[in-house]
Amino acid sequence: MAFAAIVTDAIERAGIRGSGQPGAVLARQAFEASLAPQRRGLIIGISHEGGTSATLAALSAAAARGAKVAAVTVSRAAPIGAPTALVLETAEIDRSWCHTIGYLSPILAGVAVGAALMGQSSDADPSVVRSLLAGGLAQAGQAEVIAAALAGCRELIVVASGADLPAGRELALKVEEAAWLPTTLRDTETFLHGHLPAMDASTGLVLVLVDRAAREARSARAQQALAAAAGSGCGLRRSSPRISTAPGRRSSPRPAGSSWRKHRHCPLRLPRSWGRPARSSSWPSALRGHEGRTRT
Repeated sequence: MAFAAIVTDAIERAGIRGSGQPGAVLARQAFEASLAPQRRGLIIGISHEGGTSATLAALSAAAARGAKVAAVTVSRAAPIGAPTALVLETAEIDRSWCHTIGYLSPILAGVAVGAALMGQSSDADPSVVRSLLAGGLAQAGQAEVIAAALAGCRELIVVASGADLPAGRELALKVEEAAWLPTTLRDTETFLHGHLPAMDASTGLVLVLVDRAAREARSARAQQALAAAAGSGCGLRRSSPRISTAPGRRSSPRPAGSSWRKHRHCPLRLPRSWGRPARSSSWPSALRGHEGRTRT
């Protein structure tokens, strides 16, 4: 999802033909893509170790129907590299149970591809990446405060929209995987339609609000969601631990008179290879060669 969102933003900013059209870039689950393969364009398989059976099946099915195939993986020697010459190598294998490198590598690869599409190498400047990651790591103490506030919850609801959905999905996965706490991701809008009655004082709520696109509208809708949660009896208090989105960037304001505890999350993940550029020279031209028909 994150790779697709980055590439979508890049082709729109670059003014590439087909950008902005519905379906120009789609993020699909590999299993579904294998059952209903695309017939043309470019399909990009993202698999850290490059051996996921569903991803391999999706690429093979799409190739059989005439689609061009590419991959983002740790090494072109992985199984996913067999059906394609277009491989973007992320170079370092993840040895952590929480998939720190596996999570960040394709995102950084997407940044590199997006920067190349726009002809703006500064967007993928390693020093900028280092600064952003360091800003997140510097807030580890605040993350501990948020975790402590949520420790007694029976369940956790993560609310996000737009470009924040990948981070929200990953947060929900990691909480369930590591803390064994039932956690559900809700789109900000969907959250307001039918889910509130199941919440009570033992429900924890995390809001991910980082997307800069339409920020005022997203912030206003998120505030409505938080107010509705407070009204449903969700265990929210006036204290407001939060993690800011980047050094120097101010978080969204709390409306006057509100009485909720707003938790915000910024993924604190740092791969050992964060300063190592992904390697490929043919990707941007491959994407441009299938303008308006890219799938990830």
